[in-house]
Order: sequence, then C-alpha cells, then structure tokens
Amino acid sequence: MKVNVLLINPICRLPTMIPLGLGYIASILMREGHNIEILDINAFGYSAPEVEKLINRLKFDIVGIGGLSSTYKYVKWLAEVIKHHHPSVPVVAGNMVSTAYPELLLNNTLIDIAVIDEGELTFKEIVSVIKTGGDLKEVKGISYKCNGNIIKNPPRERISNLDSLPFPAWDLFPMEIYLN
Repeated sequence: MKVNVLLINPICRLPTMIPLGLGYIASILMREGHNIEILDINAFGYSAPEVEKLINRLKFDIVGIGGLSSTYKYVKWLAEVIKHHHPSVPVVAGNMVSTAYPELLLNNTLIDIAVIDEGELTFKEIVSVIKTGGDLKEVKGISYKCNGNIIKNPPRERISNLDSLPFPAWDLFPMEIYLN
C-alpha cells in the first residue's frame, strides 16, 4: 500500500539553503513506492493564508516537517494548521527543531513524533509502521506522544555508508529558485 507523504520545508531564511535532508527522505520514500508531495514554503515564500489554503487542499497520510531550531514557532504554527484541517494525520518533525529538545517540542506543540538525529532511515521506518499499524516503540531514534506521555526510544545508529542512500529527489524541489 502506497502512503501519501507531505514533506514541508518551513520558512527559515532566504532560499539559498537547499533542504538536503528532505531531498534524501523524499528519494528514499519514493524508492519504497510512496507518493511524495513537497510544500517548500521557504523557497516560494508563501504567506500564512496561502500555506493554510494549500494544507487544506492537499491530501496526505503523514506529514514530515524539517527545520532548524530557529523555526520552532513556525513549526508549532504549522502543526496547528495541519491538525485543524487533518486532525488524525500524524505530524513528524525532524532536523534540529526536534533533535535539540524533542521533549520541549512534543510537550508544547501538536507534533506527534520527533525524529532525533539522522532522519533518512528513521522516517522511512515511521511511514512503514504507520502504514502497517505497527508500534512506534520499535522505531529507533524517535520520541513520540503516547496516551499523554512522551516516550523516548533508543537512539538509531548512524548511517555508516552514505553511498547506500539514493541521490536526493531534487526534481521535486524548485531548483531554479535555489540555483538563482
């Protein structure tokens, strides 16, 4: 069964930094046969009403948001918008916004799962668990909400062979914006 995944690059700075992690995650999920949609807010500079309209219109089974620690307030707002329009959809945060203080993020936002450290293999596993109705306790490298509690799983081993990863799915991103 294919899963429809929305990956979001939030506003963080001028669109000069290509979202490398999201590119890798997208290519790994595509290799698994999932449908990937990218909402690159940072590249296009969408306003809050435009973002809300897009999120309301898009159809997805899980959301992944990448972001730096400085995007915390924006990621918090994004999670609220997503949950308002799609209350049952799991929202996953990754990169430094979740790695630095996962408990703070989970306790104070509507984020369901915080990916700690490298997200390429972890997010693939999260999607698989959600698709099959499995248990998140089996996924290394995450903290998540469960019955009002924050659960912290053991860390994931680092990817030792980076050549095992497919090239980032740059075709899904507005590369003309980043290259200019």
